Amino acid sequence: MIQVRMNLAHSAALKLQKSGMIIYDKRSGGLMATALGKVASHYYVKCESMLVYNEELKPHMSTIDIFRLFASSREFQNIPIRENEKVEL
Repeated sequence: MIQVRMNLAHSAALKLQKSGMIIYDKRSGGLMATALGKVASHYYVKCESMLVYNEELKPHMSTIDIFRLFASSREFQNIPIRENEKVEL
């Protein structure tokens, strides 16, 4: 049972490291949050969204492209759109 938990923690740590949210030392099992990870944690941004942002965010994106990128996040899927706001959006 302990090995199953260790494998689960290892998998989660690798996923967080891939998204740039932590630094993971596989030998010692040590974890250290990055600045990006602290910000993501503070604003409840999921690991999957951070992976997309890291891959898709470019230095010279237009404002519309940035909004499209962030709007594609899972965090925004359940936000209802009011009828009178559809024209603006």
